[in-house]
Amino acid sequence: MSNDDRATGPAPHAFKASVGGYMGPSYRLELSGPALRYASSPHRYEFDQEDVLTISPSAWARFATQLDELMVWSWAGSYVDEDVLDGTSWEVVIHWGERRLESSGSNAFPPSWDGFCDAVVQLLEGREFQ
Repeated sequence: MSNDDRATGPAPHAFKASVGGYMGPSYRLELSGPALRYASSPHRYEFDQEDVLTISPSAWARFATQLDELMVWSWAGSYVDEDVLDGTSWEVVIHWGERRLESSGSNAFPPSWDGFCDAVVQLLEGREFQ
C-alpha cells in the first residue's frame, strides 16, 4: 500500500460515527476541533451527557492503521435490510487526507463492522461503541 492509499495527517479532518436503535442503546461521537465528543444512551438516541476526549497522535496513528487493515475505505455508501422495520441504524463519516468515507445503514452492516467498532472502542479508551 502506498502512502497515497492511506489516511494521512495526525488526525482526521472530519470524523463522526453513530449507532443505535429504537429499542436499545445508542452511541454518538464527533470530532470538534481537536476534541472528540462522545455520548452514549441506554435508550434510543436520548443523549444527556457527553464526554470530551483528547486523542493522542499515536492513538490516531493506530486508528488509521486499523482503518486501512479493515478496508473501511471501500465500504459502500449504504447498507439496508428492507425486511426489518425497527432495528439498528448507523452512520460513519471520515475525511482524512485525500480519503473520504461516508457510509450508513439500517439493520445491515459492512463485513468489517465489528472490527471497526473494536477500533473505535480502543480509540475511546474502552468506552462502549457497538
